[in-house]
Amino acid sequence: MGTGEGGARGPGQAARPYVAGEAYSIADITAMAAVDFAGWMRLLPTCEHPYLDAWWTALRARPSYTA
Repeated sequence: MGTGEGGARGPGQAARPYVAGEAYSIADITAMAAVDFAGWMRLLPTCEHPYLDAWWTALRARPSYTA
């Protein structure tokens, strides 16, 4: 998940697919709840936040997201 201006990540974070590293975790679940809530307020990830947008898109594609 991106942090700071423009969804930039710190060194070494660009290759990480999930919030807390290489594996899906409670950190992703918690962050997903926050991003979903922001969507209710029409604050969605955009092309200005490429890492956040890619992460959010990947998580929404998981079968557990629609369960």
